[in-house]
Amino acid sequence: MEPRPQKPRPQTPPTGATQPVSQPGTPAAPQPTQQIPYQPGHDPAAFVAPSRMEYDYSPLDLQPPGQRRKRQIIAGIIGALVVVAISALIVAGWMALRDDDKGGNNTNDDNRVAELTASPTAPPTDESQVSTPGAESTTPPETEVTPTVPPTAVPTFPVFDATTIRSALPVVESMPGPFVEAGDTPSTFADVVDALGGDPSIETTLTDLGWQASMQRSYTSSEPETTGTTIITVSVHAFKDEVSAQSALDLYATILGSIGWTPVDWDQYGGGSRLLTWTDPTSGEESVSIYVVDGNLLYRVRATGPAGFDSTENAIWVVNQIVQN
Repeated sequence: MEPRPQKPRPQTPPTGATQPVSQPGTPAAPQPTQQIPYQPGHDPAAFVAPSRMEYDYSPLDLQPPGQRRKRQIIAGIIGALVVVAISALIVAGWMALRDDDKGGNNTNDDNRVAELTASPTAPPTDESQVSTPGAESTTPPETEVTPTVPPTAVPTFPVFDATTIRSALPVVESMPGPFVEAGDTPSTFADVVDALGGDPSIETTLTDLGWQASMQRSYTSSEPETTGTTIITVSVHAFKDEVSAQSALDLYATILGSIGWTPVDWDQYGGGSRLLTWTDPTSGEESVSIYVVDGNLLYRVRATGPAGFDSTENAIWVVNQIVQN
């Protein structure tokens, strides 16, 4: 709404002929009556308003149109933001009430269904326990499940010959005290058969056990007064596997016992062991023999000392060195 125009300012009186001023005491001369011509006033319709930039807004305390337009735009933006915020709050409240109503309705519906379907004599819910008269059971019979056993790895054993069997014998440092090596004695298959009695059944048994090679090594004491045992002999026999070596253990110990050696009960070592003792009737020397299985190898440790000396501890010392290596 545009402001009303201001009233026109008073106009300057028209200029005309001045009347003479009478002197005091002098009677004024009569002046002829002069007709003053009509001066038309300001026509309001002919008033032209000034431009907006030059208009004086101070009487109405108004701001220029540019500033008012800015204020209107800012007010519109603030109003729009307020409307959006109120709408968001209304929608969020409505969604929360809807979720609560939905959850409560589901719970009430579930309870209602449970009440309708419940029965004081309801049958078991397990379908496997429900049977219909005259109908065959559709449940398949239980089948016995056999557990899967992973295959057991077959152990492998080294193969020896007349040369490599030498590496299976203990070194002199394995002896119980100051000993020196007295040489190695290889044994052929025929030598082993003869040492075990020469019976044809011995040859067949050794063949079945997979005999591979045999060798013997002797150690003599350099200080018999310290070691007590004067000589230690270690022989080794290689077979195809550990089971065969354990069978050979029983065979060798049985044959040794049949020629005068006495078996002695004692603790087991390695994969199996036997201990036997013997006293030489001529010299009186006492000997101890221990058979022990280590893998596919069968060892015999024989320790001999003077009469009255028990070499069992020295023989056990050597057996421990063999089994631990």
